[in-house]
Amino acid sequence: MAIESYEKLVMELKKLRLPSMAEMLDSYTKQAAVSNMSYIDFLNGLVWEEVRSKERRSIDSRIKSAGFPITKSLDDFDYTFQPTINKKKLDELSSLRFIDNRENLLFLGPPGVGKTHLSIGYGMRACEAGYKVLFTTLNEMISVLMASLADNSFILKLRNFVQPSLLIIDEVGYLPVPKEGANFLGSSVLSVGMILA
Repeated sequence: MAIESYEKLVMELKKLRLPSMAEMLDSYTKQAAVSNMSYIDFLNGLVWEEVRSKERRSIDSRIKSAGFPITKSLDDFDYTFQPTINKKKLDELSSLRFIDNRENLLFLGPPGVGKTHLSIGYGMRACEAGYKVLFTTLNEMISVLMASLADNSFILKLRNFVQPSLLIIDEVGYLPVPKEGANFLGSSVLSVGMILA
């Protein structure tokens, strides 16, 4: 491939917003020359690289917008630390059907038993599966909604909490909740799958 043609192709791929194809073109070109790769395999390889890259960027974007305080994986959860947890039930929940069914999960227990870890783990799994997720604490959510009453932005702020497919509300029960705050929680439950931890 002539240098001018190669550089032009890279530029065109970038214009088409196919950066991974542009980045991997040289590697695939060299591999094709050595292995006698077919045109279809060559093109399939480049397209696969682009699709994989776009999927990863989408997942990263959903994870970032979810607002997790830290990243935790379900695979990293230490079941030996909490032997009373039903691992089979948690594995079943990994299908995330509870989100489509708009069902809620409630993790109960004293501080330090892994409720937040599990909540974030399911949230991360949901992001990877293409769901929009929002992580908040109960006090943060109530504070935002109470403040929104003062500047007439309540509907807009409430929409931020009910638009995601999964709303994770952490630190439930840590501090007393005013009556108005409890009503806000009821508004969110009606229209979104939730994890309360």
